[in-house]
Amino acid sequence: MTVREQPAKVNAPPLRRVFFRVKPPHVSPLQRSCLPGGGAFTLVELLIVVAILAILAAVAIPNFLEAQTRAKVSRVVTDLRTTASALESYRIDFNIYPYDGNGYSLSTPGQDRYEYWCLPSELSTPVTYLTSVRMIDPFRASVAPGMHAQTRDLRYICTEATWGLAYDRLQMATGASVYLADIHQEWGEWRLNSTGPDRTYGPSTPPDAWPGVSGYPLRPIPYDPTNGTLSLGDLLRAQTSIHGYVNVP
Repeated sequence: MTVREQPAKVNAPPLRRVFFRVKPPHVSPLQRSCLPGGGAFTLVELLIVVAILAILAAVAIPNFLEAQTRAKVSRVVTDLRTTASALESYRIDFNIYPYDGNGYSLSTPGQDRYEYWCLPSELSTPVTYLTSVRMIDPFRASVAPGMHAQTRDLRYICTEATWGLAYDRLQMATGASVYLADIHQEWGEWRLNSTGPDRTYGPSTPPDAWPGVSGYPLRPIPYDPTNGTLSLGDLLRAQTSIHGYVNVP
């Protein structure tokens, strides 16, 4: 009888169980508070967040408003320079500066029907010295439009139309204003101005320290940013000076 040979036994190492430790995902306090049974923010944590937001707002909002005001001032200065160039070009072509406003020839003496102290349509048609004569003052843009364009446009004041011989047509006066010589000395043939950041024209009853070389009593104080971004004063430009007054550097 043949004996069946048995295979040799191989001593294999015993099997071992291997365990992998998985790191749980990070859960923020906000996510934890949303989970069932999760903890909520404490009152102290909420107060800290509110305080931080208030500090950021207190710093950011004034800086934003100042930057917005400086941008408007830059826009006005550019518009005044553009308008001054248009007025001088008109003067070269017609040997006269345009009267301010519109409908002057249609106005009735003694009646306020003449739309004055704004840029006339002659500056945009038929020759395009300006693309549009509606030069909105950015500091008056929120003002509702009134009867006259001067309500919220940059103001253009022609010396001849306001104080010169043409002045008597509306004022029912004889001859020019007694201040005509003062106006010529102060501003020449025209003046442009914006209300500036205070959004009102003037103040215009100057003390001795205010600029001006004439005896005209209503000289608006010029805006000076060194007095504060939101300080009083108008942004001015005149035929005699880019700053509105011949004695302002």
